[in-house]
Amino acid sequence: MPESSTVRDTSTIRVSRRTHAQIRALADAEHITLDELLTRMARSERQRRIGNSLRQPLSGDDSAVLDAGAETVISHAGPW
Repeated sequence: MPESSTVRDTSTIRVSRRTHAQIRALADAEHITLDELLTRMARSERQRRIGNSLRQPLSGDDSAVLDAGAETVISHAGPW
């Protein structure tokens, strides 16, 4: 069980029996608790959202900041 989880530090999430069976099967297949599976799923969803955000075109400001950073790196790079 993750360090932050204790018996007193719990909550109830209502899901359909079908969803419960699906997540229970996933947890059982990995030999982990439902809590650990849901923690992993939440992390995966955060990563998916970050990835989607990074796939968006850069704004003009973002491009300017990255270009300035690249120029700084290039100007401070030594001879190869």
